[in-house]
Amino acid sequence: MQNREEIKEFILKIENDFPINNWKINDIHIWPYIRIRLFFYLINCIEVSKHIDKTNKNNQNFTKQNFNFLKNILKKIKNHYYYKKWLNNLPKKDFVFLGGDFHRVNFKNKRYNRYFDVLIEEHEIENHSMYLEYGDDDIKKKYNSPIVYNFFQPLQSFRKYIKKENNCKIQNDGYLEFINFLENNKMTEDFASQYSIASLKHWFINSFQPRILFFETVLFKIKPKQIHFLCYYSENNFALLCVANRLNIRTIEMQHGPQSNIHMCYANWSNIPDEGYAMMPKIFWQWDDYSKKIVDNWIMKTKTKTKTKTYRALVIGNPWVEYWKKKNLTYQFNNYILYSLQPDPIRIEQLFPSQIIKVMNESNYQWFLRMHPRQILKKEDIIDYLCKNGVEDIMKINIENATSDPLPILLTNSLLHITHSSGVTLEADSFNVFTVIVNKIGLSNFKHLVNEKKATYIDYKAINFTEEFNKVLFSQEHKIRNSIFALGVTERLF
Repeated sequence: MQNREEIKEFILKIENDFPINNWKINDIHIWPYIRIRLFFYLINCIEVSKHIDKTNKNNQNFTKQNFNFLKNILKKIKNHYYYKKWLNNLPKKDFVFLGGDFHRVNFKNKRYNRYFDVLIEEHEIENHSMYLEYGDDDIKKKYNSPIVYNFFQPLQSFRKYIKKENNCKIQNDGYLEFINFLENNKMTEDFASQYSIASLKHWFINSFQPRILFFETVLFKIKPKQIHFLCYYSENNFALLCVANRLNIRTIEMQHGPQSNIHMCYANWSNIPDEGYAMMPKIFWQWDDYSKKIVDNWIMKTKTKTKTKTYRALVIGNPWVEYWKKKNLTYQFNNYILYSLQPDPIRIEQLFPSQIIKVMNESNYQWFLRMHPRQILKKEDIIDYLCKNGVEDIMKINIENATSDPLPILLTNSLLHITHSSGVTLEADSFNVFTVIVNKIGLSNFKHLVNEKKATYIDYKAINFTEEFNKVLFSQEHKIRNSIFALGVTERLF
């Protein structure tokens, strides 16, 4: 395998050749968990060019065994008290929003959730809503802080004191053949060792089942009508989805970036069981028609096969973009080139090869370098790299405003957008800002925008990159943009 298209074909072959829906633990289908972990594992292999840590993390024992008996008992009592106090303070709410601080931006002198705070305000549902946040950050810094509840520490406390079951019911017809198949492929042999039946059993008993039990107590206390997710494919969200779907609570995944035909968390589910997967949300909130088609492609096949409406995709738009479309605010900068950076597996030398540094030196415009949330601590590294690799005027570079100021304001006042494959490309299109895509991954994600002449592809490794980029830049210098945005249909969900 050499690219994401081949990863997609590899996963689809597995879904066709193996009885994936026979693999259950305590009647929970585990294929979504394995599929998505395999997807990201293979991306890591081909794009970072190294395998992940061969240590079986599922079998690591993080509990220190040399504590004396009395100390362990006291710790369990303390953890139980902390968890119970937190649980008892949870309110009963209709709407629960899942997210983390990396979904927030600095706005209104607070950490503002750019997807959900907008909806809560627009529909005036503050009194009926609450946040469950992944991290353990300072709640006081968050917008809508009275309705924010961090669950990281309570979950850890719960897992430390709860008595774990030693057994679980495993259905694994054909699973050993699947593992043998992976072992015979050099690229996936390490993955096979990490996802043996023994490893899965250990993971379920020690990690996943405690999370399910935790979220059962949480949802029993809150009694929500619907839950909104950002990135449904974390382990905590998988567990919460299992509980929510079993309780017939409406589960909604909010689109947070590009959804292409090769994004295997959202695309090409080819063999879904009649009852669906407990680990997956039932509704997919989409920004645009193209993204909806990606999800609909498998939803329609599932609907035809099962004659049920297990899943739905709805075009509702991007709340953050819609919010800013209604405003007419001035900004201290304009006519700059906005470069949306990305973290691993895109390396810093890929972000700033000699071709792009040459364009930066030759252009008369400022370059706004917008860091991904997972790059926040890399600012000094980026500046240091640019200085050491030929950027002649570091004052042309603006990272601070590019990263901290609201993206819609940045797009409204930019001349051109450039990226490897960032989801900002979709938001740029909403503001009629042209994008230069410099990576094949981005071309796969946004081929429809290239076909519609709303973006173009220039390989960052191309010898004539500077010449082709300057042609695009020249074409944008005198372009008149009219911002357009179709309002969404959020009333369907609130």
